[in-house]
Amino acid sequence: MLKWYIVALVPICLLAVDITGAIGLIQNRPEEAWRYWEVVDSIPHPGTQTRMGVFADGDVMWCLENVAGAPFNVYLIDKSNGSLIKQFSYSSFAYVMDINRIGPNLWISSFYPTPERVIVLDATGSYVKEIYPSIGGRIRGMDWVGDTIFYYVNNVDPNN
Repeated sequence: MLKWYIVALVPICLLAVDITGAIGLIQNRPEEAWRYWEVVDSIPHPGTQTRMGVFADGDVMWCLENVAGAPFNVYLIDKSNGSLIKQFSYSSFAYVMDINRIGPNLWISSFYPTPERVIVLDATGSYVKEIYPSIGGRIRGMDWVGDTIFYYVNNVDPNN
């Protein structure tokens, strides 16, 4: 069974946690890279497909799972033991990257089908809205700080 790995990291550039369904914590890196890792705990992941974003939310974690050719799954799991609290699937096909909870809603970055967007759902999985950032590009990650959302984007339209 694949697991979430919670690690204490010395150089941040080596962060490669097993949330993508990969075998092993670090892929295509020399064995000596292990000296930078200390596994401090692990819990099981409820899904079997490609794992994507994770958002720590108090005593729980929201996490995403892309399913080939199908709607993505959202899981709410207990951080202390990995037990599944809630699970739901999006209403239509989409591939996603990252998840954040902003207020009562879940903000989920989607990179396919295009155009790339942020899908906003409530905590039960009901659709709230979609946001299409004017900068274009693929939203690979995002974070919410205060009253500002930060996007990590590649393939940005240079005209915007």
